[in-house]
Amino acid sequence: MSIGRFLATLYAVVFLALSAFAGISFLQTNQQLTNLRMQEMESRQRLQLAQQELKEQERMLAQLRGDPQYVESMIRRKLGYAKQGETVFRFRE
Repeated sequence: MSIGRFLATLYAVVFLALSAFAGISFLQTNQQLTNLRMQEMESRQRLQLAQQELKEQERMLAQLRGDPQYVESMIRRKLGYAKQGETVFRFRE
């Protein structure tokens, strides 16, 4: 076997080893990227739900601050209060 042929074979083996390493690294990085994108999508969905809940709570707070009839209805509904002379019936759900 000549030196030239030996070096060509050695270069080919080194090239194939480096190519395999690069391919494996690429696949691992690609999988990590896919996982991060899924986490981002889930986080965006949770953020959207939290923003909707915040808007609903802000609306309710505005009503509690400015609408006495709403405040009265909430007190009656949540706390079971009644006006004098009224009877409150409670049913099991």
